Amino acid sequence: MRMRLQLGMLLILLWVGCGREPDSQTNTSLVARHFMGSPREFQQTNIDSLDVARLDEDWAYRRRVSWALWSELLELQAINATDRLYKFQTWYSFDDLQRIFSYLWRQQSEQQADASPSFNPEMILQAEIWHLQSLWQYPHWTPERYDEWVNSHSTSAEMFSLPGIERILFNRHYLHHILKHYRDIVDCSSTQAHCLPQFPVGAAIIKTAWQRYGHGFEIPFFLLNNQTVKQVFANQSWIADGDREPENIIHMETKQGSRFYLTAMHLSLKTDEHWLWSSIWWDPERSPLAEDRPDSLASNYQMCAVSDYKSSTANIDGMEFPALQTFLTSVHERFSTSSWCSNPYIEHGTNNHKTNCIACHQYAGDIQHSESLVMRLTNDLDSLQQQQRSVFKTDYAYTPNFGGKNFKMIFSRTLPAKHGH
Repeated sequence: MRMRLQLGMLLILLWVGCGREPDSQTNTSLVARHFMGSPREFQQTNIDSLDVARLDEDWAYRRRVSWALWSELLELQAINATDRLYKFQTWYSFDDLQRIFSYLWRQQSEQQADASPSFNPEMILQAEIWHLQSLWQYPHWTPERYDEWVNSHSTSAEMFSLPGIERILFNRHYLHHILKHYRDIVDCSSTQAHCLPQFPVGAAIIKTAWQRYGHGFEIPFFLLNNQTVKQVFANQSWIADGDREPENIIHMETKQGSRFYLTAMHLSLKTDEHWLWSSIWWDPERSPLAEDRPDSLASNYQMCAVSDYKSSTANIDGMEFPALQTFLTSVHERFSTSSWCSNPYIEHGTNNHKTNCIACHQYAGDIQHSESLVMRLTNDLDSLQQQQRSVFKTDYAYTPNFGGKNFKMIFSRTLPAKHGH
């Protein structure tokens, strides 16, 4: 089964790297952005009014807030009179950032050819407006061809494939902060203790995990409940309990007939210094972590959430959900000195099921390759569970300089040699 999972993920990567389907791409194409319009922001949850101290101390409050955020992200949004997409699908991607930054640089560098121009909010807003209409600068895109492209996707599942399978998506607050401070990202060196100012409250970024199903591809499931919890944490990593046909979770289908299911998502939301971290993943059997799932969220997902390095027992005993109460008590007993939140479809590898998101991200800016994290997971797990730092180089964000695709790379490709590195 593990081989099938690896094969399925490999084929997704091959789809990304070896060719693009003409109508359902893996990236956020320019025509897809024109179709979606601007990213849809959180509306029902007032991020500025959240009680951040209570988020850290009160399990029930933190979970209610997190479920409210997920209910919004997984809410269908009207794109036009007939078509709808999930809110999270409308968020910005690396491709959007590349196009917007390139435009900003071209516009400003003409006036400041020997300097590194800075971008204020008005400039960024104008670049976003240009971005939404820039499709028409290409002669091969005519209104007739555009209408034909949209109308060729006849089902909801096909329509959901238009934004592509983007692993990283972020909202406008996140984009604006990155563009305002692009120079800090480009100039950040390994010797600097701090590179990027803190993100504004409300900045958010998500990771997605889409997996192919059908035609020989199966999707694993993970049972995490009051009967399995001790064994799960006794294992060396997340271990699937088998394969199962997905039911009642978000999926898309390409025009060529390939079907992909959204098995997991992870949200990082700037609420205070340490952010709010929340993950959802496919829940085939209504686990304790889904017992408090609101009726407004119809899809079968379970959820964990943390906002601090340490765990608190506050309000566990008073919970109105008995299975969840028992489960959280067990988790607190197992991780008495640290919080816990791990997603089996995202946190792979040895000991990654015992982590809490936040402790890993404290090294953002310094750790630039996954091998360094693997070494810590294997040899120094405490360093990925406990707070080790008081200064956070890129404010918990790995996107500026981690891995093979990051913001520093995007900016440096656009900047002339004398401005980049």
